[in-house]
Amino acid sequence: MAPKIISHTIPSVTGVTSITVIEAFNAAMSNAVIECYDTSLSLGDSITFDIGYSGDSGKIFTGYVRNIETELVGAKNRIVCEDELAKASDYFMASSDPNIPFDRSNIDTADLIEDILNEAQITSFSDDTTLSVTWGTQGSVSFNLATAWQACKTIIDALAWHLYASRTGTAHLTEAKPYAEGGESITFTWNVGTDNIMNINHTKSTEKLRNRVVVYGREGVTATASISSAFLPAGFFKTAVLASQLFDTNSFAQNVADVNLELLNRLTEGLTMTVEGDYTIEPRKWATVTVVDADISMDITGDWFIYQVEHRIDQSGYLCNVTLTR
Repeated sequence: MAPKIISHTIPSVTGVTSITVIEAFNAAMSNAVIECYDTSLSLGDSITFDIGYSGDSGKIFTGYVRNIETELVGAKNRIVCEDELAKASDYFMASSDPNIPFDRSNIDTADLIEDILNEAQITSFSDDTTLSVTWGTQGSVSFNLATAWQACKTIIDALAWHLYASRTGTAHLTEAKPYAEGGESITFTWNVGTDNIMNINHTKSTEKLRNRVVVYGREGVTATASISSAFLPAGFFKTAVLASQLFDTNSFAQNVADVNLELLNRLTEGLTMTVEGDYTIEPRKWATVTVVDADISMDITGDWFIYQVEHRIDQSGYLCNVTLTR
């Protein structure tokens, strides 16, 4: 087999020595770091680039330049970039009149998220959800003195939903969960023992497990959901609390408690490994991992959710450090 030739296309950048792109399911945004000898990019410039191999490459990042560092020795530049949702983290919702904050009533979740993102000048939005949840049925939904990301996070955390920016710069609202719910579409297959898989590590932990969820809303609005866990001492509960004035009815609060218990009452099982670089690997996709070497005793065969991936190109080649969960 002929050796693969690494390829990248980064406008306004020459003499590239390394590229790192990190995408994570639990992160507010993706980020990229480019090290090069020359660039005409400036702070705040938009940037879109591809990586891969000659004849097989694709878009991996769309965002903005956040920081540029230049070394005196060697005149090397280090360009730090963040994706479209960086604007949501940067935009502080502060009304000129505190009596007239951002305010909505009887509004669907997707419309509410889109309106908040529009405040931060994020205008490319896709509603990928199948459920409809209405906010502000007993009064208005108001945000002030908070970032647009904090406002969105309050909403998506309550429903155990997910918001991310795609590689093309579109913000997506989805119900994606980091565990199997049935009907998952498998995108990748990795065979441990025959494929070129390096530095594999398997972990199990109860650190993030919560088997009791308490919700506090407006005055008089509360809810609790709990269940015993086979992974904790008998009768022991680890509690998560969600509190917001946006929870305006007991039924709404109970739904928040129930969906978050379903999300959090789980053993954290993780798999980290290094594989040959592939620009199509990204969070929210699914992979089947199979142990085909009888000398490997890890109990890891099965379907895994891609939780985080680091794409790294340097003088050593192109590798992906992948974190999976199930």
